[in-house]
Amino acid sequence: MAYPIELHVESLTTREYQVSRAAARGLRNRQIAVEFGISEETVKKHLATIYSKLDLSGRVELAIHVLRGGSPVPEGFRQVAPGGMNDGATSGRAPASL
Repeated sequence: MAYPIELHVESLTTREYQVSRAAARGLRNRQIAVEFGISEETVKKHLATIYSKLDLSGRVELAIHVLRGGSPVPEGFRQVAPGGMNDGATSGRAPASL
């Protein structure tokens, strides 16, 4: 874990950002899948990508980083409803800081 999450969060897609926040809240993969209307396998793939992009070893490090630098929903972030699609009005990327 080389850098704080703020330095890499812009590389997350909107869905990865949402999944990272849900995982940091302590939701299990199945609960995340239900919340966002995606498969549990997709949640696992998102988490693996998140850990790789943010240089984290797992859920505990993710939760620590979100708690250290996170805010509920950053200003300018377009919330996508669970199971909903981004309407194309945003880039699909999470904001530069939590």
